[in-house]
Amino acid sequence: MEILVPFRRVVRKQILENQVNGDRTSCLGGSWSAYGDGVEDYDDSFREVLGGKDIASIIKTRRSPVVIDLMSPSDRLANLFSQVPNKRKLGIAVSLEDLRSDEKKQADKDMDIRQIAGDILKFSTWREIDQALQDRKADLIIERALDGLSLIPQYKILYGTILRKIWNILSKENGIFLFQVPRESIDMSLWIWTRIFKEYKIDVLGEGSQFMKIVKTPDSPIELPLLR
Repeated sequence: MEILVPFRRVVRKQILENQVNGDRTSCLGGSWSAYGDGVEDYDDSFREVLGGKDIASIIKTRRSPVVIDLMSPSDRLANLFSQVPNKRKLGIAVSLEDLRSDEKKQADKDMDIRQIAGDILKFSTWREIDQALQDRKADLIIERALDGLSLIPQYKILYGTILRKIWNILSKENGIFLFQVPRESIDMSLWIWTRIFKEYKIDVLGEGSQFMKIVKTPDSPIELPLLR
């Protein structure tokens, strides 16, 4: 993610300006919503691109599912994994802070869920994700950060770089990425679709909307272009 280096100072300035009320307070006003809810909340958000399915049904079709939840605590992964108890699973949740109790940490460990306290704009966070994967690839990656996206500066080069990193850890065996783009910048999803997905003939649903879905197949490009 070398492309983040030139933006480090300006990114940090933007984030500090946005975080005037603290990491877990929405810069749009009020506290974070849906903090600690179940996976059904994701089903509602991605309803149009899930084609009538729910997220649990996707996981049930995978032999040893690997799921990553970006910009979220581990609650939804725990809720999801409780619905598929008889599988060998790996879950990775990435959030700015780890606020779990000792009991919650043990419960997550028992379900093979790891929570990483880190910022997805930092190299160290992606290194931790890679280490947690142990050379496995993700069957499902979810990013539905709601107002948390407002903490990420709206630079296309930044979004393109993060998307490229996510693509690299997504399984080519129909790995699914469900993601939200900032509601203040719906044109970001149009740019992503026309600049990457359409050009490289990658399956995509939800183009031009706030919630999108992409599928990585054996015929998909191994890497995405580094967008500028």
